[in-house]
Amino acid sequence: MNSALIMPFVASVQSVFETMLQMRVEVGTPYVNKGEGPVRHVSAIIGMSGDVEGSVALSFPLDAAVRAAGIFACTELDPASP
Repeated sequence: MNSALIMPFVASVQSVFETMLQMRVEVGTPYVNKGEGPVRHVSAIIGMSGDVEGSVALSFPLDAAVRAAGIFACTELDPASP
């Protein structure tokens, strides 16, 4: 894994969450997933094409994802609701 390719994603996620959501982001150690599947409840996948091809997955614990989505939606969300 080339950290020069990954670190811009890390910095962007931190910036968006801290600026738009007023949420501090704790970043774990980035790693290459060998196909075990997501490690958290909610994941977002960003596809890349061009000079670099592949995808980056951002995984969040359920409570963090619900809180972030609720802030973006300007309402409190219940993860148990359909």
